[in-house]
Amino acid sequence: MERRRRDATLWTRGLCLLAVCGPALALGGVHPLVVPALGVVVLAWIAASWRRAARWPRGLAALLALAAFTLLPALPMPPGLVHLLAPRVAASVDAAWPELGGAWRPLSVFPAATSLEAARLWILAAIVWAAAQMPWRELARAIATCGLLVLALGLAQLALDLDAIYGVYAPLARPSSSALLTSFVNPNHQAGLFLLSSFAAAALSRAHIDAIERVDTGAIAWAIASLALAAGVILSASRGAVIAGLVGVALAWVMAPRKDGRPRLMLWLAPAAIALGGVFVALLPGLATSLAPLTSHEDATSKFETAWRAMELAKDMPWLGSGRGTSIDLLALVGIQGVPVNTHLEVAPALWALEWGPVLALALTLGAAWLWWTSARRRRDASRLLLAGIAAWGVHNGADFNWCYLGTTAAAAAALGACLPRRQPAPRRGPALLAAGTVLALALAAFVAPRAELFTDATAPAADPLEQGTRRPLDPRAHLRAAREILAAPSRPAELERAAEHLTQAQALRPTVDAALLRASWAKRVGDSDAAAAALAEAWTRSQPRKRGELLPWLTTQLDPATRLAFAARPPADFDALLRSLRALDPDTAEALALARLVHAVDDPAALRTLTTVAMKGEDPSRALGFAQRWRLADPDDALAHATWARARAAYEIEDQPGRALELALAGLAARLPPGGFGRDARLREPGWILDARAQLQLTRRPPRPDGLRECLAEVRAALPHEEDEALRRRLRARIVELEAALREPATQRSPPPPAPRP
Repeated sequence: MERRRRDATLWTRGLCLLAVCGPALALGGVHPLVVPALGVVVLAWIAASWRRAARWPRGLAALLALAAFTLLPALPMPPGLVHLLAPRVAASVDAAWPELGGAWRPLSVFPAATSLEAARLWILAAIVWAAAQMPWRELARAIATCGLLVLALGLAQLALDLDAIYGVYAPLARPSSSALLTSFVNPNHQAGLFLLSSFAAAALSRAHIDAIERVDTGAIAWAIASLALAAGVILSASRGAVIAGLVGVALAWVMAPRKDGRPRLMLWLAPAAIALGGVFVALLPGLATSLAPLTSHEDATSKFETAWRAMELAKDMPWLGSGRGTSIDLLALVGIQGVPVNTHLEVAPALWALEWGPVLALALTLGAAWLWWTSARRRRDASRLLLAGIAAWGVHNGADFNWCYLGTTAAAAAALGACLPRRQPAPRRGPALLAAGTVLALALAAFVAPRAELFTDATAPAADPLEQGTRRPLDPRAHLRAAREILAAPSRPAELERAAEHLTQAQALRPTVDAALLRASWAKRVGDSDAAAAALAEAWTRSQPRKRGELLPWLTTQLDPATRLAFAARPPADFDALLRSLRALDPDTAEALALARLVHAVDDPAALRTLTTVAMKGEDPSRALGFAQRWRLADPDDALAHATWARARAAYEIEDQPGRALELALAGLAARLPPGGFGRDARLREPGWILDARAQLQLTRRPPRPDGLRECLAEVRAALPHEEDEALRRRLRARIVELEAALREPATQRSPPPPAPRP
């Protein structure tokens, strides 16, 4: 009997560790298939804990009711009820898919994601119940072990200089590329796990001290683990986690139990964590610079502005909200274009108000605060430090959204089950109902997980518009797929009009590169060169720099003469980058596009640079010299223009002024660099020589700028009395004479110098 009990305990511990660590190691639990996988583990955990199921945590029934409530918006409803509960969203769906007509449809605009969220909440509630059947120290040990495994993986990948998780998966977009790369796709998520794990390790350290009335090796080991995890929070470059950690430290300092006047553990743990984080920053090369974004406030300001604007929608849906998992499709309705950081609103209360409704969001916030306060009052041991960690994790979710995924939420649910007070007496049929519900949640998650992907083509339109409209009506990819199918086949004018409507809806929902490219194809089909050029320019501007190499070959095939001329009239913001890329791929197209640009802007430096470069590579020094002369007059501050002009003159065998041009090129470089920032020429590292260079550039600018001439003259006059180098003093005096003469010259006589004569 004793052996059987010991084996059951080992099974329970193993399943607990797997439930806590599994999602964190599986890319932070972001993939929908992690939900049914975790459901299998939790179901086995419930079965292993069945015989000692004597505890029912307070608030568990409310959590189960919340999971059932979450499923309601995913169920079909009469259209009148949908318009009553969410009038603005329902009107947008009607405009996007008129085919729906009066058919019943869900309130949620992404029913698969809403159903998956309901299943996830039920599984998390099951974790809370299973965790309540175990001692809190075992749960804290599992949470701290999970954090240490993730931190060790991140440090190993850093030591091996890996840019991909496990050396295989490279996240497409990370909010902070300087953060430590672990098994998490998003560093904000791993910061939440490190935060919770650090407090769990601190609670274990204090429990060791309380158990034997002294500091032993176990207490020291867990204290060191807590410090390492606190440093992991800093290495994750999450401002929200750092601030939440400070709040948690303050709470732990107040809540930590005191015996016989011994100092609270967190009194020395907090400064030690900060010191260890400083050591990490100092030792890892370049990390101090890479963590500079921690002090930036622009992203945080944008985050809260987005959340505030989303509240405009929440006010129209006070009772049921829009359904969990739908925020990504709704933000365009309040003018928030593009994708917020990854997938959701990052402010958890705002997300609750939008997706559950303001009434339920307020009730959830107050209920969570009441449960935490009740647990803190009833706890008198070291588990209060774990409660402080839960509070810090909650504060962190006020600015980040790691609660939306299982990598951190599974550990938080286990910590919650360890700390919640117990209901007495426990309901007799509660465990059976929980297990039955978990089986249903597992089946639901397995069914909807393949359809709940946010950014893949899993929601491709079906042949039936009604089916597509009920699947994900506000997803722009649905409209793009419909438009692509129309454009792929010979189409009549009416069908092309329908494609234009799909593209307009996609543009209104979320402008993307694919939407712009399809609009360009549609414009080419209807013969609208201006619209095609505008769409191509938008596609180039919206594309990621590392994806532009794939876009360029297709772009070159679309730039026929009419489209090229319209494209050059309104080029994208980074037109220079486009021309540079085209020069490497297709010099002829680059040259044609640059010439088209000169039709609209005769002194465009990017176009002149491209024409000069192409002519030089084509061994046409005469043409290169003409364009280089225009380039350096159009942009006299560009040292490369002067140097290229000098090379063109040398190639054309004009030897009278190449030295002068190279001198101006060096002067341009010197004027752009601070003192001491130039290369080998010691003269150009001195402030006097840089002043001389700036004076030369002002004198060669066409047309001259009187303000710049006066400012430069004042600087040279001020520097002249302090200059010790006699050669430089003579040069500065000559510059003063030239600057004064340039200022006396009437504006009507300031004209570009004539081009150098050809031999």
